[in-house]
Amino acid sequence: MQKWSRTGKFLLSLLLAGMMMVSNTVQAADMKSDVKGVIPKNLSPQTFDFSKAPIKLSPQPGDTLKGMGMLDLEKAQPKLLSPGQTQLAQHTSSAANLVTPNAATNHDPNHAILLNLNTWYQDTLTTTGMQNWYAVYVPTPGKLTALMQTVNNASIDYDLHVYHLNQTTYTLENEIDSTYGPMTNEQLATVTQAPGYYYICVNSYQGFDATNLFYLNLILSSSYDTNEPNDNAMQANVKPGTFSLDGSIDNLNDVDWMSYTVTQDTKVNLYLSNSGAGTFKFDILNQSLQGLGTIPQNGSYYAILPKGSYYFRVRSENGTGSYHLDVNPQYVFDYTASVPSTPSNENINTVWSKIKAANPGVEFSTNVPLASIYKNSTVMNGVIQHYWYMEIRYTTSFYYDDIGYIIYNDQYKTFQLLDNGLWLAGYPASLRLSLGIFSDNENYKKYSWANPGDYHHFYLFDYYYKRDYTVEYIDISGTHPYFTSDKTSNDKRIIYGVANWFSDGSGNNELVRIDRATGQMIKVSNILFANNAEFENGTFESDNVYTFHSTKDGKTYRINLDTLSVLSAQ
Repeated sequence: MQKWSRTGKFLLSLLLAGMMMVSNTVQAADMKSDVKGVIPKNLSPQTFDFSKAPIKLSPQPGDTLKGMGMLDLEKAQPKLLSPGQTQLAQHTSSAANLVTPNAATNHDPNHAILLNLNTWYQDTLTTTGMQNWYAVYVPTPGKLTALMQTVNNASIDYDLHVYHLNQTTYTLENEIDSTYGPMTNEQLATVTQAPGYYYICVNSYQGFDATNLFYLNLILSSSYDTNEPNDNAMQANVKPGTFSLDGSIDNLNDVDWMSYTVTQDTKVNLYLSNSGAGTFKFDILNQSLQGLGTIPQNGSYYAILPKGSYYFRVRSENGTGSYHLDVNPQYVFDYTASVPSTPSNENINTVWSKIKAANPGVEFSTNVPLASIYKNSTVMNGVIQHYWYMEIRYTTSFYYDDIGYIIYNDQYKTFQLLDNGLWLAGYPASLRLSLGIFSDNENYKKYSWANPGDYHHFYLFDYYYKRDYTVEYIDISGTHPYFTSDKTSNDKRIIYGVANWFSDGSGNNELVRIDRATGQMIKVSNILFANNAEFENGTFESDNVYTFHSTKDGKTYRINLDTLSVLSAQ
């Protein structure tokens, strides 16, 4: 009997003319009609490499997931996995056919034991480095899933390998591996070349248990999605930053794996939908295959992923069927941190002096600082900015309510104060700051004869690029304010709505896009909507394709957010 090492290879001289049938408890009467009993030729001598398959990526710091519960990768169970339950379920051992260890000599491919499809078997390994070999005949094309439930012992590591038999050369080829660590069940899949034989090897990579059994099942799925095979981390499909995926769970043990990398701290929006009868889950795992979080089907969620590489996994708790997955990263996002009330916990008068020095183009008039309060933080393209409210008082006002606020960041940057047509003041406390973008609508008494609510300033300032886009507009009714779209703005663009309404009630809202890096603006008048909420209630197809329904003209608009071009309107 040959033993396998971590990095070594061994040569098998394969002389036996055929395979042994399962003895004792697996009787010939139990075999299905698709099983053929003997392979007519000897397998050719060949070399196998049974070192561990690379599943871990380069270590990255901060391998945690914020705001989500913890989930363990499926652990070994002392009993058989039930195909009708979750991957963590237990089952009585009487459900499996016993391959009697003392009677079996299946320790090389030429002594492989022929098994049925879709049947649970149990066996043991009695020494470190032992291999138990099995084979299965696949009569029709499909996806073959090999599932091995290992023993529940942290010092024992069994691996699973599958090969296709080339019946011209009689060599085993197209090796597929599942080589997790101890106490983790092994699973893999292959799209079959049928009819033909597949060889399965269970290898004692580390330790053994001559008493407690491992369990093996070979499942053939006649229908499967184009993403297969992807049943373990070693077979994971590599996915880009933004992607949509239509997949299926083709058998009760099917698991669909993906690998995913973020090059900076990223907020990732996630949506898993399933219209079938089954219950599907989406898992996030780190590079060490530790579960970080799980989301259920048919709901929108997000995860904040620190820079690094991850695995995604779709699995079924019960049932089979199709699903749809949307993954949409945001490279700018807001969060709250534990920071003092001023940068570096400085004296408020020192901060006020630094604000004036950092903003030479801003007129602060006779305002004086009263207090500073931390508001929130934003990450954009890997750069963090913290923001604070500064409460200020306009000292020469005859009015009592001359206290207002400005927002400044950790570079002490801010922008022009509120101009109400009488004096420069702070803003109301309900200031909008999202994704490093400040916006606010305020009344402006432009003329002595005009009412304060006839004219308005729409204040718009990008803290990351230090650009001010403030505009003036008329809205006598006060019911059609300009607005910033938090939903469709991101690290590359600012989307905002402008009002184009008249005194007779006619008109509509229109869109403007600002390129955050260059400041270039696009304004269009052919995308119509009645109010702000109507536009914000739309949905994303991708990072830049957005759909919403307009009650203004009854059309559903499908638009490109990077160009504001109308892709369809019907």
